[in-house]
Parts: sequence; structure tokens; C-alpha cells
Amino acid sequence: MGRIPKAFRDNNILFYYGKTDGWANVANNAQLLKANLLRLVETTGTKNLT
Repeated sequence: MGRIPKAFRDNNILFYYGKTDGWANVANNAQLLKANLLRLVETTGTKNLT
């Protein structure tokens, strides 16, 4: 994983990965990110993404 996710977990900070594609263009990654954020809102019921 990496140091940043480990530090978040160690400090009880909730985070999610964007799951974008490192080789995709900006438009395609924007669509992936939007879909993932909408799914996150639906599954968690959150009203604020910061």
C-alpha cells in the first residue's frame, strides 16, 4: 500500500481510492472518478465529500 494510506489508517482517518487508470486520458478518468464518487455517496449516504 504505501506510507500515506498506512498513516491514515493508523490515525483512524477514513479514505477511499479514486480507482482511476494511470494510462487513461483526463476525460476517461473524470468519468471513472465521477462514477466512483456517485457510488460512494449512494453506499455511505454521505452528503459531503471533502
